[in-house]
Amino acid sequence: MPKLISIPLCAVLASLFSAASVATLFAQPLASPGGKPLSQYVRDLWTTDNGLPQNSPVGLMQTRDGYLWFGTQEGLVRFDGLKFTVYDGTTVDAMRSRNVSYLYEDADSSLWIGANGGGALRLKSGVFTGFHNKQGLPGGTAFTGFRRLRSGVFLAATYYGLFASRNPLTEKFQPYPDTSFQRLPTAAILESQGNDTLWIGSLGGLIAVLGGKRVATYTVKDGLADNNINALCEDRRGRLIVGTAHGVSVREGGRFKTYTVKDGLQNEGVAVLTLDAAGTLWLGSPSGLMRFPGGVIDFARADAVSGFDVRSVCRDREGSIWIGTSATGLIRLRDSKFTNITAEDGLPGDVVFPMFESRDGSVWIGTDRRGISQVRGGKVVKTFYNRANNEFDSQSFAEDSDGNLWLGSRGLGVKVLRQGNLTSYTVKDGLANDAIAVMQAGTDTDGKPLMWLGTQGGLCKFKDGRFSTLDRPLRSIDNPIVQVLGQSRDGGLLLANFFGYSRFKNGKFTTVGYPDSIYTGIAVICEDIDAPGTLWIATTGAGLIRFKDGHFTRIRAKHGLFDDVMWTLIDDRLGYFWTSSNKGVSRLSKKDLNAFADSTITSFTCNVFGTADGMKNRECNSSAPAGLRDRDGKLWFSTVKGAAIIDPKNLLPNKIPPPVIIEAVRIDSATFLQPPAAIEAGASRFEFHYAGLSFIAPEKVTYKYQLTGFDKTWIEAGANRAAYYTNLPSGDYTFKVIAANNDGVWNDAGASVSFTLRPYFYQTPWFYGLCAIGFVALGAGGYGLRVRQLQREQSRLSRLVDERTEALSAEKEKLAAAYSTIEIDNDRKTKELEDARQLQFSMLPKDVPQMPGLDIAVYMKTATEVGGDYYDFKILSDGTLIAAIGDATGHGMKAGIMVATAKSYFQTFASEQGNLPTLSQISDGIKRMNLRGLYMGLTLLRYKQPRLDVAAAGMPPLFFYRSKSAAVERVVLKGMPLGSFTNFPYQEFSTTLEPGDAVLLVSDGLEEMFNGQREMLGLGAVEAEFTRVATSAPATAIERLVSIAETWAAGTPQADDMTLMILKLK
Repeated sequence: MPKLISIPLCAVLASLFSAASVATLFAQPLASPGGKPLSQYVRDLWTTDNGLPQNSPVGLMQTRDGYLWFGTQEGLVRFDGLKFTVYDGTTVDAMRSRNVSYLYEDADSSLWIGANGGGALRLKSGVFTGFHNKQGLPGGTAFTGFRRLRSGVFLAATYYGLFASRNPLTEKFQPYPDTSFQRLPTAAILESQGNDTLWIGSLGGLIAVLGGKRVATYTVKDGLADNNINALCEDRRGRLIVGTAHGVSVREGGRFKTYTVKDGLQNEGVAVLTLDAAGTLWLGSPSGLMRFPGGVIDFARADAVSGFDVRSVCRDREGSIWIGTSATGLIRLRDSKFTNITAEDGLPGDVVFPMFESRDGSVWIGTDRRGISQVRGGKVVKTFYNRANNEFDSQSFAEDSDGNLWLGSRGLGVKVLRQGNLTSYTVKDGLANDAIAVMQAGTDTDGKPLMWLGTQGGLCKFKDGRFSTLDRPLRSIDNPIVQVLGQSRDGGLLLANFFGYSRFKNGKFTTVGYPDSIYTGIAVICEDIDAPGTLWIATTGAGLIRFKDGHFTRIRAKHGLFDDVMWTLIDDRLGYFWTSSNKGVSRLSKKDLNAFADSTITSFTCNVFGTADGMKNRECNSSAPAGLRDRDGKLWFSTVKGAAIIDPKNLLPNKIPPPVIIEAVRIDSATFLQPPAAIEAGASRFEFHYAGLSFIAPEKVTYKYQLTGFDKTWIEAGANRAAYYTNLPSGDYTFKVIAANNDGVWNDAGASVSFTLRPYFYQTPWFYGLCAIGFVALGAGGYGLRVRQLQREQSRLSRLVDERTEALSAEKEKLAAAYSTIEIDNDRKTKELEDARQLQFSMLPKDVPQMPGLDIAVYMKTATEVGGDYYDFKILSDGTLIAAIGDATGHGMKAGIMVATAKSYFQTFASEQGNLPTLSQISDGIKRMNLRGLYMGLTLLRYKQPRLDVAAAGMPPLFFYRSKSAAVERVVLKGMPLGSFTNFPYQEFSTTLEPGDAVLLVSDGLEEMFNGQREMLGLGAVEAEFTRVATSAPATAIERLVSIAETWAAGTPQADDMTLMILKLK
């Protein structure tokens, strides 16, 4: 970014004045306007490191179609939540300057763009139109605003004054309201909602225009904070709010009231004023952003965030606030499901472990060897810091009957906080072990209060000022460690460790050991409040266990849990359990869990929460307890970035369905915003690129699409934003796509495009008609000739009958002998085919390679005795894995010969030289063999962590699953089959694999699986299913892909060999 001091004055003004726009007001108000502190809003940042062309966005606005638009010094930018699209002089011929300063959407949805020194642009239906001197606009100036007045006049505000046109497409712009306004630097324009007054903010004060005439000019003499006006807005009560270089002024009752830093402004240089639909006023300055609920300048209710220079503000339809800054980048503030308490709010550290609600409603929070804090009313009210001896080190919390706080440590015994003073207890005082895992207050059989302590040495009881250790309460499972304590509904004590659990009631222990298959660490054990006698056990690696009627049922991630590791289990008393792990927080329906455990359903889904929902960091911690439900019903979770808090009663879903846009249609090599209504015969490849415009969590937007005329049902696309079709038959088609936001709200209207793919002439009814006429004419002419031929033939056959009758007897004897010879020959050939089949399978690898961190699975099924598919592996000396999957032309013996040839060449040439030289050498070798029409399709994959290189010759596309985006990318590598040409320029695709990423390689037998109606399964179905199963183990994913193919075929014989290979990075 150039230094500000070197920018010409007009550019400085334009950059400043562009912030004067008032965001479009939308119908849905912000959640809890003025309620949650701005510091609790999720703050997201995009810079040039994330795709911005430059770090000072201005003119932010969301257009009616749902896109976010803004200007930068490097061009106009459109944002869809995941991708920035930049328009500059290299892509837009009409753009004379890339320094965009202001944007405005007109009533006809056209977008007006003001560029410093480059005139104005109008974007409509993908077409840019320029407006310069010839259209009446001054050149070499900065644009600071556009507006369509209620009278229909269109205004353009510039550093050289205000200009107007009723129809800019046919009429030139003229100075407005008259020539006296020429060269008057105009920074902001606003048409009053209460009357027809036009307010003009300039460097010389505030001007009122009514009926096309200046009626008043207001300056500091009239009470304005400054004559240099930057921004204007008007609230619902008709009050005009004026942002200036030295404060903000509010006009009411004909007078101005001014507010400055002395009154509470962050900075007197007010550059931005934006009023949202809830009447909340947003005020931006070089020091940050302020919020005034209800549009009232009331500093007692104001809230602010600081640390960036605000140049533009926009509120989108989903309630997020977008901020364009000077040099910092694009910032978004969004309300979220979680609030957080971190070190910034007063905790001694961010890494939180135990938390506990005391009887007075306080929540105590322990941090990683930094100390503990008492939180009341969402604020830290008291903190005890660790000193050199870690006196406030805590792994667990409990409160005794006197209201004293007990702190269990990792190895320093237990401490009791009584009226601010600590008392320590260790093994010297009777503890079984100084490592305290968990504590639970209770009542003894004599009614006296006590404290239970689970330690590494067993269960301890503190009563009447003394410790005692129970004689191995879990002795029947032969382990003294007590990991977990809980209380049953009948007042009993529940305790558990790695090997089992025990219930203590009336002075007796009843112990139950786990089945051998579920020995694991235990995080929580609790009794179901809705089903007395049923226990739920959250484990640290074996999922969730239900114990009911003496039977253990284990529920795992493969059944629907978010993670098999659980740090806590909280019943929200609304029908759900909440769990936490290193991967985030999840919500589980108790109804679904019980139904699964009762075998009435086979799987279920859960809700997952993380940073997109407001957590500062999704990684949670384990402790005792690692989460709690407070008396207000809010849930607290320990994380590595503070305490994360959510109110399950107020999980307001995102109810706004995402607008759906079909961004481009690609037909072979041509790209269209709207495809032609009729497409000529011969078009073979169709791509539809689309987007669902939800900004809260764009990565969680999911899609379905259907090509009517081809697809029988909707295709589940997951997060994929493109659909591909090849070799469509001629006909009428409509491509439809719908999308759902992060909370599953669907836009069922979606978007669609229709087109007709014309047939070749020989596919038209005209051609069939001409053929029919020709056949009729030919038949009529040949009928008489054929009658005469038959008469002559009858005479000849009569003579031959006698001769042949005599010869039949001799032929019968010869045929009997020949049949015996054929039967022997058939037996020989059948044995040879079986030998060839066994030879082919013997050439395939016996096992898949075992690579550290890489999971590989492969499947092959031939369509005939000897198939044309092939796969192979090779590991080089440096640890590089080379995998191959191939498809020979045809089937049977010839295909087997080609497979044998390909294997020989693969093992010979696949080495350190790379994929492309290997393909070329194999192709040249096959061509020199002159196999007369036999060719080999082959895909080569070369992997050495983390790099992956793939090249292909005459094979189907590859499918890459990216775990970060949970989306599948289809990669097409065009190339002729091996043996077709020498020196063919094959293509290679290179990428890197991250944990969870997977790649699917297939032969064409999968996509070309036919059903009974001769319809192909198609690549779209393969891609959609791979998107759904890519998170599974490769063997499981392949099993599912083969299953959908067989279900599609519904008994139709397999027409082609089918091979699948999946590689997944663990």
